[in-house]
Amino acid sequence: MNKSGLLLKWLFKERAIIYKIYFLAILQGLMYLAIPLGIQGIVTYIMAGSFSASLILLCTITIIVTAFIGFFQLWQMRINETLHQKIFGDMVSRVNNYLEKNEPSTEILFRLNKFFEINTLQKGISKILLDFSFSIISIVFGLLLLPIYSTWFLMFTILFGTAFYFIIKYYGKKGIETNIETSNTKYELIDYLQENATKKQQNNITEGTEINLQNFFVNRNKHYSVLESQFKGIIVFKILFIGLLLFFGAYLVQIGELNVGQFIASEIIIFLVINSVEKLIGSLNTWYDIVTALYKIEGIFGDQTDFSMLNEKTNNLVSTKSIYSKPYSKVVKYALFILFFTGFIILLMPWTQSIESNGKVTTLNPENRPQTITSRIAGRVEKWYIQEGDFVHKNDTIAFISEIKDEYVDPQLISRSESIIKAKETTIKSYEDKINAVDSQIDALNKSLLLKMAQGRNKIIQAKIKIATDSIEASASTNNFKVSEEQLKRYEELMSKGVISKTDLENRRVKVQEALSKKTSADNKFISTKNELLNAEIELNSIQQEYQEKLMKTESDKFSALSLLYEGEGSLTKLQNQLANYSMRQGFYYVLAPQDGYIAKTNIQGIGEIIKEGAALCNIVPKQDEQAVELYIAPVNLPLIQKGQKVQLQFDGWPAFVFSGWPGVSYGTYTAEIVAYDKVLSDNGKFRILAKNAGQKWPEAIQIGSGVKGLALLKNVPLFYELWRTVNGFPPEFYETKNVSNNNESKK
Repeated sequence: MNKSGLLLKWLFKERAIIYKIYFLAILQGLMYLAIPLGIQGIVTYIMAGSFSASLILLCTITIIVTAFIGFFQLWQMRINETLHQKIFGDMVSRVNNYLEKNEPSTEILFRLNKFFEINTLQKGISKILLDFSFSIISIVFGLLLLPIYSTWFLMFTILFGTAFYFIIKYYGKKGIETNIETSNTKYELIDYLQENATKKQQNNITEGTEINLQNFFVNRNKHYSVLESQFKGIIVFKILFIGLLLFFGAYLVQIGELNVGQFIASEIIIFLVINSVEKLIGSLNTWYDIVTALYKIEGIFGDQTDFSMLNEKTNNLVSTKSIYSKPYSKVVKYALFILFFTGFIILLMPWTQSIESNGKVTTLNPENRPQTITSRIAGRVEKWYIQEGDFVHKNDTIAFISEIKDEYVDPQLISRSESIIKAKETTIKSYEDKINAVDSQIDALNKSLLLKMAQGRNKIIQAKIKIATDSIEASASTNNFKVSEEQLKRYEELMSKGVISKTDLENRRVKVQEALSKKTSADNKFISTKNELLNAEIELNSIQQEYQEKLMKTESDKFSALSLLYEGEGSLTKLQNQLANYSMRQGFYYVLAPQDGYIAKTNIQGIGEIIKEGAALCNIVPKQDEQAVELYIAPVNLPLIQKGQKVQLQFDGWPAFVFSGWPGVSYGTYTAEIVAYDKVLSDNGKFRILAKNAGQKWPEAIQIGSGVKGLALLKNVPLFYELWRTVNGFPPEFYETKNVSNNNESKK
């Protein structure tokens, strides 16, 4: 029969007790794994800097799990004690029945030496059932849990799980065989010594002892060699397992596939697996001893299987009724059942996801927020009309301030300024009259210019007419002169022919001279007339130039007067502005309340203190009924915020019990509705959201500026899902409220 199968069959016979032990071991294994998961979630919340009901819930669950682990360990100890006594009583009963049915002999006596293997079975079975089984279960659950954090861990789980299985299987079979051989040589040595103790068979006992002892050491060394090889294989497995997963886990954190909480939890699971491997290594030799012990015990009865430890039918002695047993009452069992059932129901209950935030009470309307009353002018505080805590109405006097600047201390400053303005107005009127006179002068010059120009044009026309007349006369005289010259030539021919007398010739010559004289006179007259025309045109241009100069000079005088007029008007406007400022400045001597409210704090002490322009005199808190808060959330949570979303508020100093997961259970909290959120990051690295009262009116003691903690209520999910999400550091569920979706549809 397979040696390991012998142990498994015996354990199957004791399955009623074994099942209880394994059931408790499985529960412990699961709860041990729940501890690092809970620690991961706690670390995630602590790193986020938030203290909430979820953190309290995780801490409470971790504490309760630790308490249950202790209770289950105590339960296991009691069951283990019952098993110890049952094994011993059952073995004694079987040996007693065997001796009654068989005749006494030396062979039976030697077999009874193996009875004391029952001690090995008792001590080893506890370790196997508790440590060995717990180690196996922890290793299996740990290797199955690692791939949840990253799919990369699945590859390592399969690789290391396969390697671990082959190490145990390969060396396990050898270990059992060598351990049985070692046990056989041990009993051969005992049998030899007992035989020589009862009947001396040889003169030299030492020789036989030496042979048997040598055989024992040889087989023991073989067994130790198997144990050492197995231990070395497990060490290599452990080093590779820790090294690869540590470095690879750190790499996954660097690239963002794991967060810090998940990395810490995975490393806790890794060290839990390694711790279980170490326990398993220490339990392997015990496993070999138990298999060997059970094999030896079965050898007591030889071939008589009726007395075998595997036979469930045996006549137990009456004394076995005194075996230790700690029965649990039905009340305890029902209480545990109700507790687990209640826990299961709670895990299925709806849990409201939320986003935690901090902020303060404020108002949506800037006019209703606390403000500072300042002085618009520099001066000296002469009198206060209010006290801190007073309620004032709009335009009530807060304080009186006197002047300290030299340019404003003149008591007749306004009247003197008015006189200067009147003088400046008179000067402007004089400039206007001068401009009117210059305009009249320009008009007169323009009219005179027109007359002179007409007169000059008339002269030009007369000169042109005279030129036309003189040109005709010049042409006639020229023609007469030519005719006279022609006649003179003919007379000279006639004279040469003797037709006419010399007197006639001389008379003709006289007429030529007269014609030449007339021609010369007519030409000179024509040239003189042309000169008169040229002079008339020059005179006309001279007149136009003369009057242009007069007009330009007059217009220059006009523009100078206009410049002085405009300069005077600018000075007048400036003086009027100064007068208005002086008049308004006198109104600033009395500082008035901008609106109804309470005086919160005065910043100026006493009377006679000098203040600057814009100096804060006191603070006023407006009287208003508006109730709103401003909260700050982390950028990662901004996509989860929508307008119209509900927020649960807890005010500083106001008694409240807050349970974020079940808002209905909370006491002392108030409901608000998100109305807006900023589109840009605030100075504190978070986004600001504004929410107004959407339920019961807040207490009067809640004032603007009071601290407040907010819980933006999100989606309802089962509690087990929320625990799983929190442990793994996943964000809450993203969804849009119905109000938002309806608004979007209406816009379309």
